[in-house]
Amino acid sequence: MKHASKRNHPSSILRKIAIAFSLTIAVSFSGIGITFGYLSSQVNVSRASDYFITPIFEEDENDDSFEEVEIDRSQAQNILIIGLDYGLYDGGLNTDTIMLLHIPQDEGRITLGNFPRDTLVTIPSCLTGDGNITTERTQTMINSAFVIGAGNAENLHAGTACLIQTIELATGASITDHMILKVDAVEEIIDMLGGIEVDLPEAVEGNHNVELSLPAGVQRLNGDQSINFIRARGGSGMNLEQGGDLARIDRQHFFMQSALSSVSLRDLTIPTIATMINSVTVSENLANPLRAFALLQLVFSSANDSMQFSFVELPTKPFPENRNRLIFDEQVEEIFANWR
Repeated sequence: MKHASKRNHPSSILRKIAIAFSLTIAVSFSGIGITFGYLSSQVNVSRASDYFITPIFEEDENDDSFEEVEIDRSQAQNILIIGLDYGLYDGGLNTDTIMLLHIPQDEGRITLGNFPRDTLVTIPSCLTGDGNITTERTQTMINSAFVIGAGNAENLHAGTACLIQTIELATGASITDHMILKVDAVEEIIDMLGGIEVDLPEAVEGNHNVELSLPAGVQRLNGDQSINFIRARGGSGMNLEQGGDLARIDRQHFFMQSALSSVSLRDLTIPTIATMINSVTVSENLANPLRAFALLQLVFSSANDSMQFSFVELPTKPFPENRNRLIFDEQVEEIFANWR
């Protein structure tokens, strides 16, 4: 699949927002002796493109100049967000969360969709971190793509490449950028932000190796409580009785909406920013920290307006031969078409 090359022709309004925000951040950094060059040197850049069997998209060379910090709305962008729980519970390399952030062309509504980990898809041939080429696998959990690509070497970049190719095959949409987030670092970041305020419609009690006991009502969750809230797959309250990944995705959307409503970019202190940078691996186009923060600014500014931002649920149905697995429902095609 061929990706459109990236061109930087944003609207004048978004360009002004991005540059103004970038300069504000730059001034703040310089005031305490942290240079933009230093921050750039701390970014973990993904090498996933090294592991595509056939190159499938063109990447811009990273440009650190302020003039290049802008949000491209001249064409649609699809940013794959991968949450890794490396060694958090079983010592393995697992994709805890797979999300796609779609930024449509011009001024359309931004959407964020979660892929249920139990969904069965076709995983194409991938170049693994061990240097081997795998065979195509059908009716395989989407959660397996990263592990298959990573191989015994547990190569993050190769795992990312295999997952990108799997998502593209399943959706027909081109992944223009990606980021890999270590889930265990989220706990630290939330604590540094002073917690996340939520308003729970009912009490929540977790099980399945998750310590979670929260009353109904408004409260501020610390990092440990937040991680357990979005990871729990069994218990009572907020559909935990159902188990499985679909109810968990609903809670993740609830939590992310709460976070976007209660946290502003002004809350991001320099130590918090440094922790975020160290916990994320990004594609080349997002390796410029100011460009990445301009993207955050766009998401934060849109998140509380349902006309500008929405979470989307990918329609699925039980797999007839195994009710514990899912397949995409035909209705998902409408969402995938919007991502193309």
